[in-house]
Amino acid sequence: DSMYDLNSAFKSLITGANIDIRKAENLNKDNRSFNLTDKASNLDAMLTELKRPSSFLTTGIKLLNQMLGGKGLESSRCTLFAALSGVGKSMLLLHIAYWIKKYCKNFQPKDPSKRPTVLILTLENTEVETFERLHDIVLEGKKDIRQQPSIDDIIQDFEDVGFISNESNIDIEVVYRDSKSICTLDIYGIIDEM
Repeated sequence: DSMYDLNSAFKSLITGANIDIRKAENLNKDNRSFNLTDKASNLDAMLTELKRPSSFLTTGIKLLNQMLGGKGLESSRCTLFAALSGVGKSMLLLHIAYWIKKYCKNFQPKDPSKRPTVLILTLENTEVETFERLHDIVLEGKKDIRQQPSIDDIIQDFEDVGFISNESNIDIEVVYRDSKSICTLDIYGIIDEM
């Protein structure tokens, strides 16, 4: 066997083990239910959860917030944006990340020891391309990043427009991986490392 074949077999074995571990973890989780005639069936706890300010992140697009249930991205849901290559998914998601940071300044996570972070995982656009696009969004295209003398000048510009400030506790982290180099299980690892 070639090294490639051995690597593929090992990767397949590890992936299978990870899937088995996730299945076992899911079996041990609480299964919850409710019924409308029994108040003791968790209804009060569900209402409290729905009223929690950190249940939603405003996207900055009123119509999108309405399409997502009225208030924006819900903390307990995964939202998928899918379209053909080159139609602007990445640019839209960068704008949404920017607006979340801008409009959700008082967001408080469930775990106060954690810093709320918008994770952008990209398999298509490099971190360099993403940084340039984010720069253009934050500065509204008023400055060419290639003309900036140093990173300190860029950081200063970000501070001047309030993108980097003490007012917003939300961070934005961009992770780039090669196309087809990760699977769903790798995303758990990326999140755990944050």
